[in-house]
Amino acid sequence: MILWVNLHGGFVVGVGLIATGLLSFIFQKENSGNEINSYEKKKLLLILFLTLFSTFCNPYGTKLFLYLFMALSLKRECISEWRTVSDAQVLHHIAWFLVPGVLLIISKGWKRVTQTIFFLITAFASFYNVRFFILLVIFGSLVFLDSAKIIWDRHVTNDRNSLLKKINTTPILFVLLLIMSILLLPKTNRNLNLFGPHVQVNPTVYPTEAIQILKARFMGPNIAIPFKWGEYAIWHLSPAYKVSVDGRYETVYSPEYVESHIKAYYEGNLEKFLSDFQIDLMLVENMGATDRVI
Repeated sequence: MILWVNLHGGFVVGVGLIATGLLSFIFQKENSGNEINSYEKKKLLLILFLTLFSTFCNPYGTKLFLYLFMALSLKRECISEWRTVSDAQVLHHIAWFLVPGVLLIISKGWKRVTQTIFFLITAFASFYNVRFFILLVIFGSLVFLDSAKIIWDRHVTNDRNSLLKKINTTPILFVLLLIMSILLLPKTNRNLNLFGPHVQVNPTVYPTEAIQILKARFMGPNIAIPFKWGEYAIWHLSPAYKVSVDGRYETVYSPEYVESHIKAYYEGNLEKFLSDFQIDLMLVENMGATDRVI
């Protein structure tokens, strides 16, 4: 947890998962089949305390949590992954919710409190912000496999199927993963030969040619740029150029400035933006709101 809290804000999911799991064991709500005595409860409480305390082992201490609360509560209309589910994504979300959910009901697997709680939380979160869909996939997979195993064990009980009961799923999963890895080797090798250790960038998504022109001919230093191109421009053009916005906008830029930038680039309201800030050049998306206004 100390390592995680210093690497990524997603540690809050881990903290919630650990706290929910340990408390459900302590209060005998987890269907583990084992009674927990007072000594084991004290040990679990100690683990819980140490886990929670370890989250403060970061350069900012308690301020990190204030920052996360502020960052998560910000509006992000300009970032697609922070929006609610679109029409094209609805079926994927429904499928990942309904299939594990139906199996959970049939198997009565909700007695495994922790995974049920997190499955429901991530289902709600992923519909609210598509960014969290990956968490629904993770917990949906867990619920699906666990519920399927309960149903399997419940119906494979006679001697005729005794061989099936003895099958160990761990080596089977290992073999399947090994086969998948072998099948992916040719593509992986081809990508390494083409791009080496570099990240492949799609020129229809990022302004690769425009950035190369700016590197060859100085036109700055102040570039107005769409939000999603900020880090790419910094990587290739810093320190010669300064971008108008990038992914650090909740800490580096004021909310008023961000709002003005969003209105300029996503609503085409350029007059105030151009009059309030010194801009040497603008990069715009073809057929975007800013492009039409210009």
